[in-house]
Parts: sequence; C-alpha cells; structure tokens
Amino acid sequence: MSNEFFLSNFFNVSTFSTFSKPGKNRGFSLIELLVVISVIGILAGVLIINLVGVRGRASDSNIKSDFKNLQTALRLYYNDYQRYPTGTGGALMGCGAEGTSSCAGGGAFTAGGNSTVYMAELPISFTYYSDGADGFLLVAPLENVSDEQISVSQQRCDPESRAYFTGTLDADVDYIVCEY
Repeated sequence: MSNEFFLSNFFNVSTFSTFSKPGKNRGFSLIELLVVISVIGILAGVLIINLVGVRGRASDSNIKSDFKNLQTALRLYYNDYQRYPTGTGGALMGCGAEGTSSCAGGGAFTAGGNSTVYMAELPISFTYYSDGADGFLLVAPLENVSDEQISVSQQRCDPESRAYFTGTLDADVDYIVCEY
C-alpha cells in the first residue's frame, strides 16, 4: 500500500459525512439557538447591572473630590478674611469685590478687589451652610447608599449641633464636609 493511496482514502470527504444525512445541510436546532440566546441574555444582564453601580460610584467620587477642593478653597478664603463665607439659603455667599455676593454653582469662586480665584469652577450641586465665623458645612447626596463615608462624614461634622445648619439631613445619602 502506497502512501498516496493511504492519504487519499484517509482524507476522503465521504468518510466524514456520517454526521449529515444525504441532501440535507446540518444546522443548529431551535433548542440549541434558544440556549445560546438565553446564556447571552443572562451575561448581558449581569454586566449591565454591574456597570450601573460603577457609574454611581464614579459620580460619588467626583463629588468627594470636588468637596475636598472646595474645602481647601474655603480655607484659603478663611486665611484672607479670617472668617468663612456666610451661607444664605444653602448658597455660598463669598464672591464679588467684598466677598459677600452669591457664588453660582459651576462658576468661579473669586473674591476681593483683585478678584482672587479660590476655585476656578465650583461644583454644580451642593448646599453650603455657615454663619460666617469659624465653621461651615457642605452637603450633597451620593448615589451609592451603601457608601460607608456617608455615615462617617455625618458623625465627624455633626450638623445637628451647629446653629447655622437650617436644612434637613437625609441620613441615607447626604455626604458632608466641614472645616478641618
């Protein structure tokens, strides 16, 4: 038996055709397709649920970072004026030539005759409380209610003990930053 004969018979397509019926193409059955589609659907659902949580945590991280920057800016203001800006109706009243005008969220935090820039862009959404003396509170809700920093921040800053805190606190979501 020569090698040519062996190879030509070994690779003969007809020897591998035992899995299909003559004249019919083999395809996927309906059950196989349904199983594959179900598995893909379950994996996509799990992935989407996890991605939604990531977006919330990223948003919360931005709020915390903005608050840390604003805390530093308020301390710089305190160094210049020997007091923190007042908070009227939740608004930061520390802009303008005298440092007593309302600062708009998303705008710059500037004060004084030479327009000292304390923060180039304020956070869009926050509530500010202060009596214009030695303390302040910054409050904003977080999306991730399981964030441990929510309760830690509330205990550290203790808004209920401050006379100038006139708002209501949502213990489940409100993140608070106060003076150092």
